[in-house]
Amino acid sequence: CRLVENSCIECGKTRALVDGVCTVCRNVDAPTIAPTLDSSNTDGTTRSPNVETPRKAFGEYELLEEIARGGMGVVYRARHLRLNRITALKMVLSGRFSSDEEIRRFHIEAESAASLDHPGIVPVYEIGDVDGQAFFAMKFIPGGSLAEHIAELCQAPQKAMQILSKVARAVHHAHQRGVLHRDLKPANILLDEGHEPRVTDLGLAKNTKGDSQLTNTGAVMGTPSYMAPEQAAGGSVTTAADVYSLGAIMYQLLTGTPPHKGESAMETVMRVVAGPPDPPSRVRRDVDRNLEAICMKCLAYTPESRYGSALELATDLEAWAAGKPISVREPSLWARTKRWCYENSRILYTAFIVLTGILFTAPIAVAMFLVPDAWHRDVYSQFPEADTPWLFSWQVDIPDWLAAGSIFLLNIFLYPSLGLLTAILAKTQSLRHALATGVATAIILSVLISLLVGWIPLAGVLSNESSRVIEGLGKAVWLQEGESADAARQEALALFSGLDEIPVEKRAELVANRVAGDQFAKAISTMLLLILLVLLLSVPVVIGTAIAHVLLRRGNHFVFFLIRYFIAWWSVFMFAICMIGMFATGVRLNGEPVSESPLIATILLPIAAATAYLVMRRWSPARQANNSSSSLTELTRTL
Repeated sequence: CRLVENSCIECGKTRALVDGVCTVCRNVDAPTIAPTLDSSNTDGTTRSPNVETPRKAFGEYELLEEIARGGMGVVYRARHLRLNRITALKMVLSGRFSSDEEIRRFHIEAESAASLDHPGIVPVYEIGDVDGQAFFAMKFIPGGSLAEHIAELCQAPQKAMQILSKVARAVHHAHQRGVLHRDLKPANILLDEGHEPRVTDLGLAKNTKGDSQLTNTGAVMGTPSYMAPEQAAGGSVTTAADVYSLGAIMYQLLTGTPPHKGESAMETVMRVVAGPPDPPSRVRRDVDRNLEAICMKCLAYTPESRYGSALELATDLEAWAAGKPISVREPSLWARTKRWCYENSRILYTAFIVLTGILFTAPIAVAMFLVPDAWHRDVYSQFPEADTPWLFSWQVDIPDWLAAGSIFLLNIFLYPSLGLLTAILAKTQSLRHALATGVATAIILSVLISLLVGWIPLAGVLSNESSRVIEGLGKAVWLQEGESADAARQEALALFSGLDEIPVEKRAELVANRVAGDQFAKAISTMLLLILLVLLLSVPVVIGTAIAHVLLRRGNHFVFFLIRYFIAWWSVFMFAICMIGMFATGVRLNGEPVSESPLIATILLPIAAATAYLVMRRWSPARQANNSSSSLTELTRTL
């Protein structure tokens, strides 16, 4: 700028001059405008600040106004002075202070866009730099982005699917030339005056033919609401990731909302990793079922379950628009069942607890009532005139090996599996959550077991007490051959001290009341002891839930995880038994108290502790850092 009377024509202020040019105006590379993008937009919607930019020269371009701003670059509507052509000029946001990685990524975006020649992709006119600030010029698309037209397109599915099919064909064109977009979203799809879509913003593009190595496995890059699960988990991505993003855009075109959206970007990423979204019909009931099937095919959790290419998606969308059959089949009964289980995990969790409570009681019932030598059969067979109670009317002969086998399976497999299934079905999020869930499961199981089978030991204890008295009194009434009446009488009186001092006419009533009172008193202590015993038996459920939660985040293969879990569970269980055995009296092992066999407890205790430590420790921490989230989700969905 030239100065008149030491004042700048541009700014009107008097400043120091260098070769007749104001130093402030001389050092201006490009206009600087404070960013106005709302960082809370987890769906990646880019807002144009609509701020008038003072017209300034930038090389051969005149910057007219800022039209978009993202995490790495800023876009201006500009005029190419020599060609007198309106263009979209994109430059690195940090200008001359850009890092080498930003510059390399910026050049990759420009080169990727320049290598693609398709009517559905915004063409690049020029790549260069001005005074060290990199830029590239693109065709200016005046119709705004797809994000600005979501509301109206939700009411016009035919038009929306026509636009999406063209976008899918453009993405397929990029895939054929080895370019993955990796950040497809409505804000990156521009519409021209005729509502023809143009894909833009290849800032996260990756060339599969010559990987730039800018993004290593484990780095999560993209927009959370439109990101594929494998991309959100930091794994390697393929063309299937872009197909997922197209499905996410389709989901928003059908329902008006992205498939996954949380209060923050991290929450959104966790929802993406956790599993597939609800079908569009859950959000909006009038969604076409065929379109829903196409959309959910794109949003399949595993890459191999999605469309093989973006072209297949475009073909199905065009077939739907033409009223022709689509390639997507209705979900199978098994697929619908799995989805129902996933969506109703709380109901499934409750049913699991009830079922396991019943399974716990079954072996006890088999052992007590269905084995061939059950005591009740001989008793009631001696009284042919009496009706056998329904509880003892079973005539099924269960072999001893089957009864023993049911007890074995209960203790070896079902009992340890309770914690494992609790952690998986409850989807525990932290160790505290796992412990709380295990405690809740243990309490519910204790109540169920007490209600279903608690009456058996209670009735057994009470009947044993009364049968001892009745047997003694019966011997006094029905004397055996060679037995004297005085001896039988003394034996009966010994059961109740002081009975001979009570009048004879009151003895029978008092003895009956005494037996009833003893039973009531015994019932209370027996029930409390039973509840305590059941609660103690439920403690391993809590421990198992915590062990399963920790191992689920170790990133192991499913079979290896199961082996680790069962070894860890039994090691901890044996450690607890040894600890109890060292301090408890009366607990016998091979006929002698455990407390009197310190050698066994001393040997087993460190072995169990060492085994538990080795099994529970983290292996391959580098691999764990990359694969823990995806391994947990894969294991949960596999079960």
